[in-house]
Amino acid sequence: MVEAGIEQQACPGLSRFHEAVSRSCDILKSLIEVRYYIMSNSPSKEQAEKSIKWLNANRKMGLDLYKNQYIAYNEEGIISYGENLQCVLDIANESGKTYLIYLVPPHRRSLQIL
Repeated sequence: MVEAGIEQQACPGLSRFHEAVSRSCDILKSLIEVRYYIMSNSPSKEQAEKSIKWLNANRKMGLDLYKNQYIAYNEEGIISYGENLQCVLDIANESGKTYLIYLVPPHRRSLQIL
């Protein structure tokens, strides 16, 4: 790499750091878009309660099938899912339905008392 007339050695660690920062920025932008969408297209209190009830009733299936993925869902079920939040939003928006977003955790944790 040559920058400002000074030759620099490529640093794999620094490159990975820049990639991670870039991904973090992309995620932050997507989250801002989600917040905007939810604020401007919020479900009613009744719809939100029904959607959360559906999620809780189907949590085991969701945790197993959609680990570390975003799901767009409502009281009728899953509208879209995937690792790329922007793709999930695009598909959910095209459906014309009101929805909530949930990031399924990569692992299930349980409290173990010894």
